[in-house]
Amino acid sequence: MTSDTLLSSITLSGSALSAAATGCVLSIFAFYPQNQGTLRHALVLNLTIADFINSLTNTISGSINIRDRGLREGPACALNGWIEQLSVQATDFSILAISLATLLVVTQKVRLEKTSAMKNALVCCLVWVVPLVTSTTAAAMGALKPVSGNWCWISGQRTDLRYGLTHGWRFVIIFLTIAIYSYIWWHLNRHFRSIRLVQGSFSLPTQGSRSQTDDSGAGDLPLQIEHPKMPILPRDLEHRPSFTNASHQTGLSPHITYASHVHVHIGAESKANGPANSRLSQRARQTERDVRRMLLLNGYPIMFVVLWIPGIINRIMEASGVTVSARVSASLQCPTQFVGLANAITYGLNQQWRAGR
Repeated sequence: MTSDTLLSSITLSGSALSAAATGCVLSIFAFYPQNQGTLRHALVLNLTIADFINSLTNTISGSINIRDRGLREGPACALNGWIEQLSVQATDFSILAISLATLLVVTQKVRLEKTSAMKNALVCCLVWVVPLVTSTTAAAMGALKPVSGNWCWISGQRTDLRYGLTHGWRFVIIFLTIAIYSYIWWHLNRHFRSIRLVQGSFSLPTQGSRSQTDDSGAGDLPLQIEHPKMPILPRDLEHRPSFTNASHQTGLSPHITYASHVHVHIGAESKANGPANSRLSQRARQTERDVRRMLLLNGYPIMFVVLWIPGIINRIMEASGVTVSARVSASLQCPTQFVGLANAITYGLNQQWRAGR
């Protein structure tokens, strides 16, 4: 077996594994449709469809490439190139859509349960608009030819079309994805840091407590309110031996005591705010669940960027004028065929994590 055949076989293995894995995920969506009506599930389904189409067509063309020791130009090659361009760019835009949706949920601009099926379908359809335009443009210009990989695509002679229809979009999407998740990390870090500061300001050491009850005697709901240390100057306790001894043990002045915990019994009037507080608490918990669920999607863009790094290096070398052999180019493109497999594994891990909670 020659090195070219070995490389084609490895690439074909990645395509076949991705096709099988994404096919399993699609079967889960088909046989277990319940609780899968949110925007998050719609975006994952859209990404899985794009991955499945891309990996399946690459599996077919890869098998033909190994059997015939190369692909031949013609209508079948043009069709394969059209599907290749359509599906791989739909994967790119699906990753961008997931990143933007995560950003909107984390910043509380969108609620997962508020999105309707119509809106979810519209978002998914928008993902395919640019891929449909670029793939049709390349096919109409007759630029789809056999290339160095296991598939047909835009001819290497049309570098302008490659960068104008594909690489330029991908570079922008990868840059935006990194920028979006950097902002999400910064936003969440600032949010939780502010929460820790607020909690810290209400968790100072305490030395005493006082209880108050409303005059009507109707209050029976305890509420503990923590205040920063505030000095109290009780004249009647100034000369009591018990107070003086306790102050010496704590190292405080015998003329000052501190109170920071106040136990208040809330009356019937304050209880009326219970439903409102409950609604606010429920909304906060729902927002937290939305954020947590969307953050489960982090694995998709992360694996997408990681597996595309070799391919990006290849394109940068080409753009800089470095001569890249067909074998090196095919080697650098090989990891991209495992994107579908990585996304399917991410889906499985997310489902297992949710089931374990």
